[in-house]
Amino acid sequence: MTESFRPMLLETARRIFRRHAGIKVVAGASQAIWPEELWTHLEENGFTQVSAEGLSFADGLALMRVAGYFSAPVPLGEAMVASAVLAAAKMNLPEGPIGLGTAQCLAAGHSQSAGHSQPHEYEIRQTPEGVLVTGVFSRVPWARNCQSLVLVFPVQGGWAAGVVQREGLHLEHGENLAGEPRDEVRLVDVFLQDFAMLPKGWTGCHVLSQTALMQVMAASGALERLLEMTIAYANQRKQFGRPIARFQAVQHEIAELAAEAYAMQAAANGIVSAFDGFEPDLGAWTSDQLQLGNQLAALGKMRLAQAAHIAGQNAHQVHGAMGFTMEYPLHFITRRLWSWRQEYGNETTWAGSVAADLQTQEVWNYLTSY
Repeated sequence: MTESFRPMLLETARRIFRRHAGIKVVAGASQAIWPEELWTHLEENGFTQVSAEGLSFADGLALMRVAGYFSAPVPLGEAMVASAVLAAAKMNLPEGPIGLGTAQCLAAGHSQSAGHSQPHEYEIRQTPEGVLVTGVFSRVPWARNCQSLVLVFPVQGGWAAGVVQREGLHLEHGENLAGEPRDEVRLVDVFLQDFAMLPKGWTGCHVLSQTALMQVMAASGALERLLEMTIAYANQRKQFGRPIARFQAVQHEIAELAAEAYAMQAAANGIVSAFDGFEPDLGAWTSDQLQLGNQLAALGKMRLAQAAHIAGQNAHQVHGAMGFTMEYPLHFITRRLWSWRQEYGNETTWAGSVAADLQTQEVWNYLTSY
């Protein structure tokens, strides 16, 4: 989709989220209530997948910013990355909600000296009846509600993607700090519905970085909403006969929050602009483009960590006791920000990735290239 259509796309998304991602829907996610109506509208408008013919990856990133603003409790980013993986591997997209499971890997494809964990073991067996897979995929968002799962795992000679039906899989239910489902998926000789090697150069680490970028964009939108809520509350709440927004200490807290929100906004704008230059055919992405995605993910996740800490802390400071009540919606934003800080690699993991990059690149050029 061309950039000229993006404002219309995003406005349509805002209307959907305003109508179908209200406070009751967001609160229901903490009780693992699947927002069927919201997901249906997103699917009908083509917002759950990216491909050369539909949404571009840059469109998807911009869409996640809107989803983050409304705290949309759906695995939208994971679904779009899963569809991108299938598009790159020339595989068909299954019907219904799809989830994404990525094998643990070195965070951005660098050596173990960067301090990253080793991959799990995954076994692939070819039989006359089809391809069987055995392995564990941890913390898959909303796996219990997805009809299919797209799995990315290492095989001899590279990385592969496979599709499995959720029915019959062994799931151990879990959740993140925001209360949203994060399930462990265990497979023991499970038949793959579809299977293909990823294009040359693609690894699970590239898929990980794409998913991390989706969270960075969602965090940018969430921080925008957080700033708006905090300013509105400070102007409404009165102490000693005047709004607390007039007190210098409160103004200082809000100014710091605003600095973090606008820094993330600048980072988000840069990320979308960078991906606007990528090939619409995801399978044709070059090694340089894939590496750029890794680097943007590393820098974005590191920036997200700082913003989530300072903005969340300051927002709760301004709101006082009100911000800690379950009935007030502030925690729906801050708990998601704190969750996104840890998921798909925290700042320590991604800092190791940046350090590894700087061993082979000139520092000044690296820091001023994005």
